[in-house]
Amino acid sequence: MFATIIQRIRKANVTWAQRERDSVEEMGAIIEALCAHDPVAARQAMAVHIGNIRKTVESINRKNFDKE
Repeated sequence: MFATIIQRIRKANVTWAQRERDSVEEMGAIIEALCAHDPVAARQAMAVHIGNIRKTVESINRKNFDKE
């Protein structure tokens, strides 16, 4: 059982490592839009960022907890 928990944590960490890289790019788009005083682009970039985080969390939950 303990080994299974460790495997789940490792899988989640790999997913989060990729998510971190993607987040940097997404936050760059948000910052660019804010610096350009473009609220529409900022809102769209933020929606993409939050949507991708949601997808990642849901994916981790499916991979790690549906197996219980």
